[in-house]
Amino acid sequence: MYARFMTACHFKQNDIMFEGFVGDVASFCQREVEQVDVECDHPQIIAITSYLGLGVEINSVSPKGTIDLVNLPEEGYDGFRAKFLFVPGHYDALYS
Repeated sequence: MYARFMTACHFKQNDIMFEGFVGDVASFCQREVEQVDVECDHPQIIAITSYLGLGVEINSVSPKGTIDLVNLPEEGYDGFRAKFLFVPGHYDALYS
């Protein structure tokens, strides 16, 4: 819950940056971020990594069977990146 509330806080403090993606930020946070039974999506990952100053590497499986790689933040980050596998509707942590 703490991570959800940190994410919602970052959304609300930077609502101008996110409203183009999620619409009304306050209702998005109430509906998609603060609810326990809702899985996170790309905007939530951007918000929490930005808030904490962390990097992530998202590996997503394309319909063609190839793996596409997305790094967040895209540039200017040289630290450790947590690795996630995205399959439609779900993120899994990858361990190495």
